[in-house]
Amino acid sequence: MGGIDAFNMDGTSGFALTAEIYDPSAGSFRRTGGTMVQTRAGRSAITLANRTVLLAGGGTGDGSVISNTAEIYNPVTDSFSAVGPMLTTRGLVQAVSLVK
Repeated sequence: MGGIDAFNMDGTSGFALTAEIYDPSAGSFRRTGGTMVQTRAGRSAITLANRTVLLAGGGTGDGSVISNTAEIYNPVTDSFSAVGPMLTTRGLVQAVSLVK
């Protein structure tokens, strides 16, 4: 989900708003129906107990801005939605599930 999808000749980077899902039975990827709320590189992604995916932090735009935003991907609706901001900006962040 997200990441850097291009390095341009002028030194800028292209940050993706798209996400892909891997289907192990088909051995292939497919794009999600929706696009992410914000570009994210070096973000954290973790599956929550309700089977949605939390995306948090990461670099945005040209990578010079670190984000405090977060969003949820819902696989049932195949869409992304913003959630409340984190208390501080975080780049190259890792999330850990506290759910058994």
